[in-house]
Amino acid sequence: MGNRGYTQEEDRAIMHMRINGKKNYEIALELGRSLDSVKGRIKFLIKRDLIKSRGAGIDRYPEGRLIRKWSEKELERLKDLRLSGHPYKSIAEELNRSVDAIQQMCIRLMKNDDTLTSRNQPKDTRVYDLNSELAKVGLMLWWAEGTKGGNSVQFVNTSADMIRIYMRFLREIGVDISRVKAKVKVMNSSQIEECQNYWSELTGIPIENFTQPIVRGKEVDELYKNHKGCLTITYCSKNLKRQMEAKIEQITDSILNR
Repeated sequence: MGNRGYTQEEDRAIMHMRINGKKNYEIALELGRSLDSVKGRIKFLIKRDLIKSRGAGIDRYPEGRLIRKWSEKELERLKDLRLSGHPYKSIAEELNRSVDAIQQMCIRLMKNDDTLTSRNQPKDTRVYDLNSELAKVGLMLWWAEGTKGGNSVQFVNTSADMIRIYMRFLREIGVDISRVKAKVKVMNSSQIEECQNYWSELTGIPIENFTQPIVRGKEVDELYKNHKGCLTITYCSKNLKRQMEAKIEQITDSILNR
């Protein structure tokens, strides 16, 4: 699209879509603009006070710093509501805080409380069977290409075959696929829908379980024209992560100590 300026109609469209909760990449797709271009225009409109920053909630300064401290009573209520399966939005309404503030506090609490999860699910206490041949292959894939930090099991790859095998591994050990989340990383916002549909069909992960994609904001040349992007598969379970780490250590010791 080059560096063409924004028309009044486009600015009005941006304001309308922001009011209706559209994500930046969705606005970019609608307008046929790059994600970086849309982000820049939104910053301009915020400075002109034509739209509001999404980070300026009732409990934040405009630049995003917290101004209202959490009381012990609020924290206990937050945990009770979360464990009861209430979504972030309803908790935010009851505690009179922004959804973003609720999400951030839940993340902080989860670091010290195993009973809380990021998916409104009960604590995972299952003992997973990691002894089959496929399980061992899946463990090695995760050991080589997985993310080791945090309380979730993440696998990142661009290979369709590796993704297929890893998903078979998850299903064999009994992972609840409805709780598996996916995220695509693409070169340009124009690739998002195609790539998400591709990976959803290949993995069996519902399209509604795809979180906001990562867009590099670059033009797609011929080399990457048919590229389906990079896929991250996430399953939130500290319990499974610990068992996988222990099994990998057992396998490693048995091989190296022969």
